[in-house]
Amino acid sequence: MDPVNGVASSLPPGVDVFVSYTGADEAWATWVAEVLEAAGLTTTLQAWDSPTGENFVVWISEQMSTASRTVAICSDGYFASHWCTQEWTGALAGKKLVPVRIEDCALPAVLGTITCRDLHDVDEPVARRKLLEAVGLTRPARQSSGFPRHAGATAVFPGRLPDIWGPVPARNMLFTGRDQHLHALHHRLAGDSRIAVGALHGAGGVGKTQLAVEYVWRYAAEYSLVWWVDATTSTGLVSGLAALAREPVTIFV
Repeated sequence: MDPVNGVASSLPPGVDVFVSYTGADEAWATWVAEVLEAAGLTTTLQAWDSPTGENFVVWISEQMSTASRTVAICSDGYFASHWCTQEWTGALAGKKLVPVRIEDCALPAVLGTITCRDLHDVDEPVARRKLLEAVGLTRPARQSSGFPRHAGATAVFPGRLPDIWGPVPARNMLFTGRDQHLHALHHRLAGDSRIAVGALHGAGGVGKTQLAVEYVWRYAAEYSLVWWVDATTSTGLVSGLAALAREPVTIFV
């Protein structure tokens, strides 16, 4: 209703979420929209709602301006797209951006301080929960991985290093962001299983080593043994494991 003239407005009503994506990720975009609509939100996205014969750039701009939030389907292709860059930067400037990653892509530096949810490398129920958390429809599980313990002790001061420790690189005091990766790795390695494996993968230079170093220093108190092995060469791997073998390690079976 027009607040001045008291007549029906010709402008479309605002929606809860506009879904921003590149064409290659349309399947993800429609899945995201379907999940959000099933949860009670209204959504718009180009695949479903863009009128035939209308300038899609103008249409997208109008949808983003009226939507409460913009969910960005983040991928390498998304950030390489000129038009998508216009969309996510506009949403960021308007404080409406909700980024979700559908692959292990690097985020632009300007998004380094923006919380992002990862929907990749998980099953559908987990991805659905993470998406609903991202838009505020549900709260993350509020539980810890347990009281920090140390072998042979009832408790350990969080700042204490394990008895067997080395040779871990110095902590990068300028490290920032990437909390979602650290939390995901911590969750994967936590638990009661006697063997836990967490792998970091990606192209060279994206920060895997720095992430691993930060993880080791951040969660060191939860482990009785931390040993850094340089596996970039077979010589480094063998010598690192040989050095560990000389340590007085007690193995519990």
